[in-house]
Amino acid sequence: MPYGLVNTHSIFQDFMHAVLREYLNRFVIVYIDDILIYSRNLKEHCVHVRTILSRLRQFQLFLKAKKCTFHQTSVQFLGYIISETGIHMDKGKTEAVTSWPQPSTIKELLCFLGFANFYRRFIKNYCTITSPITNLLYPELPFVLEVDASTTGVGAVLSQRPGSPPRLHPCGFFSRKLSYNIGNRELLAIKLALEEWWSSVHYPVLEISRPMPCPDSMLLKKGLPTALETAELLFNWVFHQFGLPRTFYFPGMEGLFLPKCDRKPIPWFLGWAEYAQNSLSQPSTGLTPFQCILGYQPPLFPWSGDPSDVPAVDYWFQECERVWDEAHHHLQRAVRRQKMAADLRRAPTPTYQPEQKVWLSTRDIRLCLPCRKLSPRFVSPFTTPRHHVESEFSLKGDYLLGGLFTLHEVQHATPLSTPEAIECFRYTFSKSGYQMLQVMRFAVEEINNSTTLLPNVSLGYEIFDHCSDTKHFPSIFDFISKNGSIKPKEKLNNYQPKVIALTGPYGSTRTITIAPLITMDLIPLVSYGASSYTLSNKLQYPSFVRTIPSNKNLIEMIIHIIRWFGWNWVAFLGSQDDYSEDGLRIFHKYISNTGICLAYQEALGQRANYSQTLKKIDMLNINVIVVFAVPTYARNIIKAAIANNIQGKVWIASETWAMNQQLPREPGIGKIGTVIGITERLLSLPGFDKFIYKDRRTMNAYCAESNIQSKNKTCNQVCDYCPLLTAEEIINENPSFSFTIYAAIYTIAHALHKVLQCDMNECHKNMTVKPYMLLEQMKKLDFPLNGHQVKYDDNGDPTVSFAVVLWNTETNPPRFDMVGTYDTYPEITFNINNSLLHWHNNGSVPFSNCSVECKEGFSREPDQYHSCCFLCKKCPRNSYVNYSWNPYTCSLCAESEWSDEGSTTCKIRTVVYLDFIEIHSIIVMFSATCLIILLIAIFCLFAYNFNTPVVKSAGGSMCFLMLTCLIMSTISVFFFFGKPTSVHCLLRNVVFAFFFTVFLSCMAVRSFQIVCIFKMAAKFPNMHSLWVKHNGQWLFVGFFSIIHLISCVLWMTVSTPKPSSDSLTFKDQIILSCEMGNTVTLSIIVFIGWFLGFLCLLFSYMGRDLPKNYNEAKSITFSLILYNVSWIVYFTAYLILKSKYIQLVNAMTQLSSIYGIIFSYFIPKSYVIIFQPQKNTAAYFQTSIQNYTQTISRT
Repeated sequence: MPYGLVNTHSIFQDFMHAVLREYLNRFVIVYIDDILIYSRNLKEHCVHVRTILSRLRQFQLFLKAKKCTFHQTSVQFLGYIISETGIHMDKGKTEAVTSWPQPSTIKELLCFLGFANFYRRFIKNYCTITSPITNLLYPELPFVLEVDASTTGVGAVLSQRPGSPPRLHPCGFFSRKLSYNIGNRELLAIKLALEEWWSSVHYPVLEISRPMPCPDSMLLKKGLPTALETAELLFNWVFHQFGLPRTFYFPGMEGLFLPKCDRKPIPWFLGWAEYAQNSLSQPSTGLTPFQCILGYQPPLFPWSGDPSDVPAVDYWFQECERVWDEAHHHLQRAVRRQKMAADLRRAPTPTYQPEQKVWLSTRDIRLCLPCRKLSPRFVSPFTTPRHHVESEFSLKGDYLLGGLFTLHEVQHATPLSTPEAIECFRYTFSKSGYQMLQVMRFAVEEINNSTTLLPNVSLGYEIFDHCSDTKHFPSIFDFISKNGSIKPKEKLNNYQPKVIALTGPYGSTRTITIAPLITMDLIPLVSYGASSYTLSNKLQYPSFVRTIPSNKNLIEMIIHIIRWFGWNWVAFLGSQDDYSEDGLRIFHKYISNTGICLAYQEALGQRANYSQTLKKIDMLNINVIVVFAVPTYARNIIKAAIANNIQGKVWIASETWAMNQQLPREPGIGKIGTVIGITERLLSLPGFDKFIYKDRRTMNAYCAESNIQSKNKTCNQVCDYCPLLTAEEIINENPSFSFTIYAAIYTIAHALHKVLQCDMNECHKNMTVKPYMLLEQMKKLDFPLNGHQVKYDDNGDPTVSFAVVLWNTETNPPRFDMVGTYDTYPEITFNINNSLLHWHNNGSVPFSNCSVECKEGFSREPDQYHSCCFLCKKCPRNSYVNYSWNPYTCSLCAESEWSDEGSTTCKIRTVVYLDFIEIHSIIVMFSATCLIILLIAIFCLFAYNFNTPVVKSAGGSMCFLMLTCLIMSTISVFFFFGKPTSVHCLLRNVVFAFFFTVFLSCMAVRSFQIVCIFKMAAKFPNMHSLWVKHNGQWLFVGFFSIIHLISCVLWMTVSTPKPSSDSLTFKDQIILSCEMGNTVTLSIIVFIGWFLGFLCLLFSYMGRDLPKNYNEAKSITFSLILYNVSWIVYFTAYLILKSKYIQLVNAMTQLSSIYGIIFSYFIPKSYVIIFQPQKNTAAYFQTSIQNYTQTISRT
């Protein structure tokens, strides 16, 4: 080795280790140029010696023979005697210690202790034995240095105050003769004393005292002052008057002395000093004390960003923030420049070989030892791992896969005055993103170890940190390049990019940004975290496939939850990105026919006023808030809700933050209400935990540092924080996207398996695989993976398997309890276990509706702005409201149904009519039957006694017409019973009206004929002769019968009597009856009957003084009065009584009319024929006529 090198020993030691590396600590130990070979027996020792000598000869290293000893059972090595019995002390060394002269100074004492400490491990209770010497000095107590000077010399005494009570104890004395003046001699005494005792007083506090008269400007207190009192005197009486010396410097305290020397009191600076200390980022955590304790960094000024009433104040705050941001940015640039300058002076980290023995320097390691002076400079050799992982970001393989993961999060781009590239590793580290990276590595390793999937084929990967939208293009260009170059016009069949497929990135906006570059060459982009429904458009993104459900499925799930609990008054909060905008658009579309109202919506930006947004939601009484945003904005919303004391809400979390591990630990999270999250069904990854533990053990702790120094890395493959994570931190991170990443890698592997036509043993590796070949096979995939079926539809979307989770923040640590599921394969199922839900308001489902639900039977009168805002209106009678079909309208019941006010259903009406089996009907029909029998009997009686005077006086042959009309009228009564039909209605009303009118015409002509014979024949003989000659009675009857017949035909033509149903009279009944038809024609018919009845009554009255046998005025008048009274009673009852019995009254009216005529007209005549035959003779009638004539003549 050349002379003059400071590190000659370490370089030679490293060289010797390299030569004998594989034998070190096995049977050889090397210390610079000393080589010790040890063995268990002589035979083995010979082999070891030959091995070492041959290795030294190989590297042309030579030994001095006279310094070598072989086959020794005892040897002296580095101050120790090593033998078969163990390690012993060297007698020469022990004699040197025992013959050491008695120390008289502290330096001599320290030298003796240092020499004796070499064998401290062989001396039992060494510390107890040396305590009388080591306790002479107390490092924890301050030293008192007293100096004095005279005309001839200087002296100094070093003392301490041990014991209780403390007493001044001298530790050393120093003196020297001098010829300086008194002032310089005192200063020289301090200098010489410090040089003498510097090794003893370097660490403790030193008080300088001089036994001289105190000047007036130095007011010392009684007794020995404390360090604080001494400092106060020094500041107040020396530095205030004479200024601060230029060379005055105390390490670590320079920031406090200048304020102390200022005229302002020291408490004035404490607030700023505390804020500065708590805002300083600590190297160990990378966080400030504020962030560690409070969870966030409080601003310098308490300004939340909300606009105030004074615009100037807002502008001043914004300007301050701009200046601070710019200053912070310049400081960061300065730090980076300083680091770059420092890195130029640093030597590169040496490259270690697997299983190489290395020593660790203790310069930067704090060892827990009782004495720092005895701490070793290096700790025992460690073996480097056998399998050294060069980088977590890349792995060589037959086919490369690309991966994009968010290892660092750039919140927003900082405005730069000059162009500057973003370095991801300088921003906030994301544990979740690092876990995603590990899932991809785990999936690739599992596939490479599989014997059934891609046998004899190895997959590799190239992974990049996708921290911002402005930093992803270099990684994308690296993926789609071929040998570092891109040929845009190359044909698709000839194009062979670096990767055959890639997965990522996380988020819809970032995926939409890079998708055109990937899909234009039909490279499969299998996304694990982009849910925007826009990506399902195969015309825009032909090679896009995803393992995460789209926003369409997620919004359907959210709507299912809202409808499950009956909510309709919700708010939708998102962020200004493609993910939230796509979700809001789908939400608007899908709630159109669900009765859900979007009461409030807002897309929050970087400078959004979260407080004002939440206050608006609270003012609108919205208790259900859908937060459909990326984790950054969701975190800000929840923290703002806690800060603004927003309580009692239901927060529906989208899958991006439903399983966030940090938010449930926020102080006050339980007060904001209930958080319901939607996430994919959590499926376990068997072997992932074992993979992580193994990776943490074998990973090189400085792999990230080597990546930084590598000049070949041009993209984001730097992660300083990654090696510092423990296995538990990785495993316990949010597992929401673990299975989607796992499924994405397996999707690519299965597609490649089919492209390569693999069987159980091997694949055809000689095939040229193009990316579009994998895309064709992905559309056909259908394979099981950890109990889940992986398949895709025509849009590249997977089957849906969601889980509804409830944030349980009352436990420690918080839990995510699964309370519901939603699946679309093999069929659509949705279910929530309400018993597992623990609501914030004593267990009841929170109310979040625009209007209070209407009572039963009330319809909703909608508001003009929102369909779910309404007023309640009670449904009237015979109507109902169907909440499942149309809750906004009262629907009319059918004619056969009825309902009360405020009904939700209609009841079937009872159909009523005059049935044959009713007692009333039986009585009336029996009466009608008796009447018919009676009429037939009279008919037969009159026919038998046709030539008798009584029959002739009754009308002769016209009596039979009259009786026939009465029989037909009576028969019509039977049609009033039973269910009305058109025939019944026709026979019931028309038959009676026609035949009874014919009867009345007969009665009228009969009355007229009697009057005419007795009173008008003598006065108007010609007219009487014409009446008799031309059968005037029949012409009269025929005339009125024809007129009435024409009226009946007109009645039936214009409006035929038909069945009718009365549903208005009784709410629960339908009365079946007959409708009389047109009112005009009916009035004509009634008028004709009334007119004939009037004529009968008139003519009867005119013949009231006729002979007794011909005087029928009383009988006709009685029958007609009964007839009119009956029909008046009927019409009165018809107007008053509305029931089925009005038809019974009608039938009884007809019978009463007929009964009145029979008993007043036909029965008396029948009585005479049967019981008074003497009056039924011509002589009797002649006698009556003569008596009438005599009476008339007398008058």
